Amino acid sequence: MDALIGAAVALVVVLIRFLVRYLLRKPRASAKAHEKKPPAPAAPAPAVRTPVLRGVAGVYEGAVVELDQESCTIGRDARVANLVFPPDCAHVSTRHCKVRFRDGAFEIEDLHSTNGTTLTSGTRVEPGRPHRLQAGERFSLAGGSDIFEVTYV
Repeated sequence: MDALIGAAVALVVVLIRFLVRYLLRKPRASAKAHEKKPPAPAAPAPAVRTPVLRGVAGVYEGAVVELDQESCTIGRDARVANLVFPPDCAHVSTRHCKVRFRDGAFEIEDLHSTNGTTLTSGTRVEPGRPHRLQAGERFSLAGGSDIFEVTYV
């Protein structure tokens, strides 16, 4: 009987040690903690906006000309203008005006045209002096029906 009691005591000691170790052990990280989380979605790339000159009315109504680092010269002389008006548009000078997008801003310059360049606000662009334009602003050649707008697409 003593042997049986001794074996029971030994078994109880082993069980107590096991329970103590089990209760005092460090918690193991779950399998999910080791899984790699998918990267957070990247912020959407900023929209690339291209500066353009858009024909609103007149000969170039509906036309869109991209304004890169080069300026866009408007006139009747194909040798100097890259937006060329027909010869019968006498109200437009051979080199009428220049539109450009430089340093993040639109500019227009009247090239000493005979009939001038006018903003739709009524302001006449001073010849030979670049005038800054805001996106969406419009101008006309010779105060007539040929109207353009600087904007982004």
